[in-house]
Amino acid sequence: MLAKNGTAYDRSALYSLKFRIDTAKGNYRSAVQHLIHFNKIQDSIFNERKAVEFQKQQVQYETEKKDQQIKLLQQNELLQQTKLKHAGLVQNLTMGGIIVMLIISALIYRIYKQKKAANAIITHKNELLQQLLTSKEWLLKEVHHRVKNNLHTVICLLESQAQYLENDALKAIESSQHRIYAMSLIHQKLYQSDEIKTIDMAFYIPELVQSLQDSFDTFGKIHFIIDVEKIELGISHAIPLGLILNEAVTNCIKYAFPGDRNGDVFILMSENDGLIKLEIIDNGIGMPQNQCQNGTESLGLKLISGLSADIHADYSCEAEYGTKITISFRNQNLTDSDRYMETGAAIV
Repeated sequence: MLAKNGTAYDRSALYSLKFRIDTAKGNYRSAVQHLIHFNKIQDSIFNERKAVEFQKQQVQYETEKKDQQIKLLQQNELLQQTKLKHAGLVQNLTMGGIIVMLIISALIYRIYKQKKAANAIITHKNELLQQLLTSKEWLLKEVHHRVKNNLHTVICLLESQAQYLENDALKAIESSQHRIYAMSLIHQKLYQSDEIKTIDMAFYIPELVQSLQDSFDTFGKIHFIIDVEKIELGISHAIPLGLILNEAVTNCIKYAFPGDRNGDVFILMSENDGLIKLEIIDNGIGMPQNQCQNGTESLGLKLISGLSADIHADYSCEAEYGTKITISFRNQNLTDSDRYMETGAAIV
């Protein structure tokens, strides 16, 4: 009963005890039988223990596997949450960027519209200014044209008056005519040119000299050599220089080559570093050096000296071999150009 109802451990202990008793009694056959049952029970216990151990390990393995799966699921869930957060952040940033771009675009468009409106206003004002400038230029051209015509009328009146005069009075009228023409030619060049503020001396001087040649009929007797650079001068300089040139060339024609004497007159004008130099040189008979320098006995030389002072020019006269008059000045706008018109009127 003990062997049937007891546990495997009890039965194993019983067979072990019987094995020792039978061995002690010398009943070896029975002892072997008890030993065989003991070993079977031990094997059964061992197998059962192994099975239990295996089941424990299996359960532990399954548990660890489930734990790993749980951790993996948790990690996946965390990763998904992170991705969702990142996606939400990207979406928010994208929306924010779109909003910022829309704001910037609106500001740029507004600035563009304002700039376009401002440019339209500026363009309109520029057009008005251009119209005013064009009108002013036409008015100035018209003024120069009328001044030239008025001066020409004065020349014609003097010419008519000269028919009733003789000797010194006639010479004075003729000199006045030449001086008026020198000023008239300035205004003629101004209204004929696109540039109404300056005179190109390279065109003005040869035409003025040509007029004096025609007036005094010097062809075949006096040869004029003109070398004038392209120099632009305002009316404040051009009129005094035209009068100076008129007086100097007239003196050369009248006094440098008396009788049938032939000769040359050089008219040179150049600019170097802003310094302009006008030279009138003849190879005639010359004049006394003191008269050349002082000019007290000649109205023409007095005018040349006075006009040179008006434009702040250095004036010199040499009479060693023929006569050489030099006028040098800097090309600067004078503030009171009207006084040259007054000077011209006084000369008439």
